[in-house]
Amino acid sequence: MDFLIIAVMLTPLVLGFLIVRAIRKYEGNYRRAAWVPAIVLGALAIKAAADVSSDSSAHNLWPLELLMWSAGGFVYMGVLALLVRESKRQRPDRSKISR
Repeated sequence: MDFLIIAVMLTPLVLGFLIVRAIRKYEGNYRRAAWVPAIVLGALAIKAAADVSSDSSAHNLWPLELLMWSAGGFVYMGVLALLVRESKRQRPDRSKISR
């Protein structure tokens, strides 16, 4: 049970770190795409807070939902990182092109 509590607390933090790193590093549409998991997790947090504030017994499993959505965010960020790496590999380096 302790592992689950630690995983639930650390997983969104690590994902948040990856999102911030991607937003700073990527350019253009890739930067915009890096915002998607942050928006989804933010909406989940707002929904869970609103549900719990209206009824304290509602949304008892929000930590597991957060863990599940964070896992999806890791997959999304991994695919995004692969797309960025692949697009950089296919794009020629303009500094090596002779003029």
